[in-house]
Parts: sequence; structure tokens; C-alpha cells
Amino acid sequence: SIQGSLKRTGDTEAPNYLLSNTGVFEQNASIKFGFNRFDYGIETYYSVFKNQLGILRASHLHGAQDQVRGISSPIPLIINDFSYNIDAPRQGVTHHLGRVLGYKELGRRGKLSFQYDYQKNNRLEYDIRRGDDRNKAYTELELMTHTVQSNFESNRSNTLQIKTGIIGRYQKNYPNPGTGIRRIIPDYTKYDLGAYAMFDTNINESLIMEIGGRFDYTHMNVYKFYRTSFWESRGYDELFSDIVIEELANQVLTRPVLDYNNASAILGANLSLDNDVSIFINYSLSSRSPNPSELFSEGLHHSSARIELGDLRFKSEVGQNIAVTYEKIKKKYSLVINSFVNKINNFIFIEPVDIQQTIRGSFQVWEYKQTNARLFGADISFSHKYGD
Repeated sequence: SIQGSLKRTGDTEAPNYLLSNTGVFEQNASIKFGFNRFDYGIETYYSVFKNQLGILRASHLHGAQDQVRGISSPIPLIINDFSYNIDAPRQGVTHHLGRVLGYKELGRRGKLSFQYDYQKNNRLEYDIRRGDDRNKAYTELELMTHTVQSNFESNRSNTLQIKTGIIGRYQKNYPNPGTGIRRIIPDYTKYDLGAYAMFDTNINESLIMEIGGRFDYTHMNVYKFYRTSFWESRGYDELFSDIVIEELANQVLTRPVLDYNNASAILGANLSLDNDVSIFINYSLSSRSPNPSELFSEGLHHSSARIELGDLRFKSEVGQNIAVTYEKIKKKYSLVINSFVNKINNFIFIEPVDIQQTIRGSFQVWEYKQTNARLFGADISFSHKYGD
């Protein structure tokens, strides 16, 4: 199959005025081919998506006084004639996606599958700039990812099902320094390796058990410039002095090399008390390493118009969840009660902490933080059928 589309729209409008610089120019195409038989098959897919998106010109207000004027005004402060042009501020995104997957039936032994994924994302953000930088992107990011995974499903026994798999991933992020603006996310390469196994077994006609486990290893190799004032205000000069490569006039060049080991597990049971009532009990342990945005953000996030700050001291999130579900289904009605308790250590979130005035304007400062979180609750669902 081959597919392609083209979309172009000009400025959108409210009932009484135009929303200037809100046009869209979108192009995408994809191709897929392969064959599938009962015992084996292979399939390939590739797509390209390209999008230019205008940002409402009147929303780009720099100083605090301009923001107050904009909020107080009943109409946007900037209204131009209708146009298909997409000027700064604007965004440009190009996304490549490739995939190859295949499978082989192994008779009574089970099924083996393989998948390779490729992604390449390029993001350009244009602010209103002057002089020689007028046509230069404010932010230019390129993220490339390769992922390989293989899974095996065993159906040798009617009472025991086994699923196992491995996954490997390589990711490289390159923020172009030629923009002349501090890069919010640094250069980094990231490696992930994981393996899992799941077992489903029928203990008897009334009880089904599930148990599984997974282990993930993450390695990050990063090059980042920190402002010296920020580096020292966080206490990084004492905690991470060993990762400093070079100290410049007002910056510190660092090379953090980070390793994370994360384990996950699940234990569940499905108990049928009679033909109408079932009880599901599930315990899960999950963990994840902090992502580069949470660790290294330091600067203006143009698309969200806020300054974001990460924290190099973050540890992996570790969550434990217990869920119990009661389900009763009759011919005329059904009742489902689901309750859960979720405990997350080192839960990562982002919150506003300050307002900062820069040469680009006045922006909120949002900071990633860690805390211990507790979530608990219940859902109740009841339905009744009237008539035959």
C-alpha cells in the first residue's frame, strides 16, 4: 500500500477577528509491503511526516506589561490580513518512521517474532529574531532512535502459557549549537537493554495465576554546558566535581555518565467463585529511570513559553501498586468494583516555582522535582437492563 496527503490552511478566525499567523502546511507519505502466511510472514513500513505550524502572533508577548495588555484586551493586539504565509513564531517538524517485523510459527513449541524500528525526528522552532539571525531557528533538535526486539510465545501446554522477550535500543540526541541560543537539552547518547518473562497458568477451573518479571538497564553518555552560577547554586560543584571536563569564563563543561538498573514484576490472580462472580487481585512493581529532560533541562522551552529546569540528582522512580476488582455479571445487571493503592517512591513531576525576566521576555520558571507519592481510590460501575 502507498499513501500520501497534503494539507494547507491559512489563518484561522474567531467570530469577529482573524487569528494571525495560525496557518498549517502538512505533508506526509507512507509505503507498506509484505506477505503473511500461516507459518511465517514479514512486513516493512516507512513513513515521512512534515509539518509547518504557525504560532498565533499575538500570543508572543515578551514583557510583563505586554502580557497584562494582552490579557486585558478583548481582541488580539496583532491582527493582520488573511494570509497563507507562516512567519515567526513558528514550528517545523519532520518525522521519519521505519519498521521491519516478522514472525515464524514453530509448531507446538510456539511462535517467534522479531521487530526493528527506526525513528528520526527533527524539530525547528523559530522565534522573532533580528539582524543576521532573522531566518535562523531558535531551537533545532535532532533525535534518532534504533530499536530491536524479539519475542517468543509458547503454547506447548493448554494450562501454561509463556511469553519471553528481549529489547535493545540506541538513541542519539543532537541539539544544533549553531542557533546561538543555549540548548535546553544537551548532546547525549542513550543505550537501553531489557528482558522479560511472563507465565500464565490455570491452577484449576476456578483459579488462573499470572507471574512475570522484567529487568532494564539504561546507560547515558552526556556532554553538557552548565552556567557556573546554576552549577554552584545547586551544589553540583561539590556533588559532581568528578564529571567536570573544563571550566570556562562563566560556564562549566561536564560529561555525566549515568547507569540505571530497573526491575519490574507482576503477580496476579483471577478467581471465579461461581458462574457470575469473579475476583481479580493484582500486585505490580515498576521502576523507570529519569529521562534526559528531567535530568538536564536548563533553559527556555520555546513551544510551551516557559523556562524548565531539570535535576542531575534524580534517582529512578519505583512504584508498587495493589489492585482488587470484584465483578458480578448477571443476565439483567452487572456490578464492578475496582480499588487500588499505588505507592511511588521518587515520583518525578514538574511545577512552577518562579517568574524570570530575560531579554526574550518574562517567563514562568518550571522545575522538575522528586517526592514520595501515594495514590488510592475506587471505581464503581453498575448497569441494569430493562425489558427482554
